[in-house]
Amino acid sequence: MASLRWCAVITLAAALGGGGGGCKGGGSQDGRAEPRAGGAGKATAPATAVGKADAPAAAAAAAGKARADAPAARTVQIPWISDDYAAALARARAEKKPIFIDMWAPWCHTCLSMKQTVMTDPSLAPFLERFVWLEVDTDKPVNAPLLTRLAIDVWPTFYVLSPEGESVQARHLGAASIAQLREVLAQGEDGHQEAMARSGKLPAGSPAALARAGDRAAAGGDLKAAAKSYGEALAAAPAGWPRTADVLVKEMSARFRSGDLAGCADLGMREATRAAQGKTASVTDFSYYAAQCADKLDDARAKLLRERLRDAVRGVVDAPDSAMSIDDRSDALSALRELAEKLGDEATARAMAVRQRDLLDRAVAEAKTPLGRMTYVWPRSEVYVYLGEGKKLIPDLEKLMADLPEEYDPPYRLAWVRLQTGELDQAMTAAQRAVGMVYGPRKGRALAMVADIQKARGDLEAERAARRAVVDFYASLPPGHRSAGSLAAAREALAAVGKPDKTK
Repeated sequence: MASLRWCAVITLAAALGGGGGGCKGGGSQDGRAEPRAGGAGKATAPATAVGKADAPAAAAAAAGKARADAPAARTVQIPWISDDYAAALARARAEKKPIFIDMWAPWCHTCLSMKQTVMTDPSLAPFLERFVWLEVDTDKPVNAPLLTRLAIDVWPTFYVLSPEGESVQARHLGAASIAQLREVLAQGEDGHQEAMARSGKLPAGSPAALARAGDRAAAGGDLKAAAKSYGEALAAAPAGWPRTADVLVKEMSARFRSGDLAGCADLGMREATRAAQGKTASVTDFSYYAAQCADKLDDARAKLLRERLRDAVRGVVDAPDSAMSIDDRSDALSALRELAEKLGDEATARAMAVRQRDLLDRAVAEAKTPLGRMTYVWPRSEVYVYLGEGKKLIPDLEKLMADLPEEYDPPYRLAWVRLQTGELDQAMTAAQRAVGMVYGPRKGRALAMVADIQKARGDLEAERAARRAVVDFYASLPPGHRSAGSLAAAREALAAVGKPDKTK
């Protein structure tokens, strides 16, 4: 939605149970649901299928190389205030400027990608002095109170607030292209100017004003009202409105998370093509929600919806002028893989996985810093395990862990890959290292990893103790970080220790 996207896919049960998500909350907070190893050992797709899938990627890569060979464009450095909302608000009030808030987390690959790509784009230069810029690591305890006021279910989520009443003026879920980000800034600035009784008012009934009403309702947790306002904004919008795709994502998210699965599926059926407008990551985020809701349809309509979603996502990821970053394209290929699996097309599913793996391998090889390599650590881990090649990635993960000794995500990912490949003692060593470094709600995921390893060992007492530690941890979190869905899932996992696995 990090895009949302598959940076943190949540289960439907967690979504309806109130869990946070990332880059959807409540569930894995990683992208695709974690763990995700269902494709390991599947039959290899014919080479011709992979070749066809890679043809557009090769063209895009050639275009990217041509751009890379050109003189480097000037980049901007955003003057962030880090993890201090009070300071940002005070400055905004003193300078009469709106606040742009980047709500991110270190485990969110989409967040890292946005910071290294879109957030450095030179076209942001005119906005730098017109906003106060705040970055919020949502897992830090100091930021928990802010999360009680500004809802977040997707990582990253971007807000624009006016210091006048701390009112929400704009909101964006997941990855944004530079064009989308500029539109968010423009809407937020117009709304702020209205709040300050200056020029640039948003006319009542305009698409932007209706979208802002949806943003405010969603920030306050009223998802049904948010969906209604977003739908009205889209109905009022002219053809080619630049906010169409991201407002569709927000309406789809609101319908899904409010439990309106029929409305979610209907929206997906009607608007899959329009969600591809602008050729951005929004089409992948839209597809994620719609694909979950397809399960509520009869087989014929579910198949039709998945085919429409597949065609929409494929049209964007394969377009030579796609606005997707490497991370966005990786998520799109992951989405195409899951849709192919649902459609019973195993050859295409594997072809998409191979294409995603190769794309990420190139990105890591070309990354200039260890942090740049860490951007791709989760999707790369997931797709290698999916392809049954997890052990091949372990040396890279160990090197990344050595290069970034203060980052918790590399040992966490290494632990997950070791668990999937059956190397349980090594998995435990990495998991315990991650537990000792991680903070905030994310620590619950690391503690659950320890429990998963004990389960794989067959040590029921150790697993039970580890599951109890997860429950105690989630119960101890303060408002803003506390998640009813995560706590309920942890309690369910504790109660299930030693009982037959109903999913098998």
